[in-house]
Amino acid sequence: GRHQIDYQLTLQGSALGSLYFWRSYRFKEVEMEALESLIGSLIYPLRNATLYREAQLAALTDPLTGAANKRAMDYQLQRDLSMANRYHQELTFLLVDIDHFKRINDTYGHATGDSVLKAVVQRISRCCRSSDTVFRFGGEEFGVILAKANLADALIIAERMRMAVAADPFICGANRIPVTISIGCAPYLHDEPALALVERADAALYRAKRAGRNRTETATQAEKAPEPHGAEQAIRA
Repeated sequence: GRHQIDYQLTLQGSALGSLYFWRSYRFKEVEMEALESLIGSLIYPLRNATLYREAQLAALTDPLTGAANKRAMDYQLQRDLSMANRYHQELTFLLVDIDHFKRINDTYGHATGDSVLKAVVQRISRCCRSSDTVFRFGGEEFGVILAKANLADALIIAERMRMAVAADPFICGANRIPVTISIGCAPYLHDEPALALVERADAALYRAKRAGRNRTETATQAEKAPEPHGAEQAIRA
């Protein structure tokens, strides 16, 4: 039969995982001693690599919502645009904003606002494909990179997100809070800088806000969102 030995790896009270070895004949004592000596020499580098990986993930994750953060979005967008250019692939960027979010904070408090942010991320994430990533762009805005998605595909996903958020009110304690989102959709123009793509999505989002919110607008080939001063700030809030 199969002979197996296993080791539970712990260091200073922290579990690092398990190692399993098996073969068709019994392990000798000298072989197990050699394995244990090797594991003992590797456990500190393994712990350090694990801590480094955890630090990397923390640096790229928004701690409130669990979505990837703006830093992760910038990195991912540059990489995906490079792939799109190299292989002549489609790509679309969505910029999502929660409508009247300041009103939610002012009416129900910031703790409830935080709960709404997390719930919105969960709903829009469920509408994405496994290859898509949701990023917290800032405040109540979220970016979504849809690699290998043309405009028609992206609009289907965007509308799915919008309807998923608006379908049911959010339950926070005794409060039932209706929430909607507006979306700017920008298909990638080959050789376009990442900043220009994001700005076009932002311009489309601004138009969605001005047109009444709870809608999706598509970016034109050359447009830029107006600077958010005065009345524009009120529209975006």
